[in-house]
Amino acid sequence: MLSVVANDNARAYPFKVLAETTLINNQVDDTPILVWFDPYSETGTAFDRRYDGRTLTFSQGPERAGILADHETRSQKLAMTGKSITGELSGARLVPLIATHAFEFTWMAYYPDSTAYFP
Repeated sequence: MLSVVANDNARAYPFKVLAETTLINNQVDDTPILVWFDPYSETGTAFDRRYDGRTLTFSQGPERAGILADHETRSQKLAMTGKSITGELSGARLVPLIATHAFEFTWMAYYPDSTAYFP
């Protein structure tokens, strides 16, 4: 699972769900988050979706894998770094969150109050 911590609150995203969805706009308590997963490399990242007072909503970019686009500014970002490469937010970065690959039993030992994401 890919486990994410936002403001001391934790949520686990099972790899099986991520492999089917790959991009999730979600919320952990009061923090809007973006979770992205590449099923081929089993690499995942998470970011705070807020930038400059706005909460952004993301989808996969139009042509290339690993490119995300936000609906509000139509800026494109690199999924691994959260850095905008085109559009109104070009050069800006999303704030990364702690995202860890973990076995469920290990994660629950450290974050027993963690929630799990299921669509």
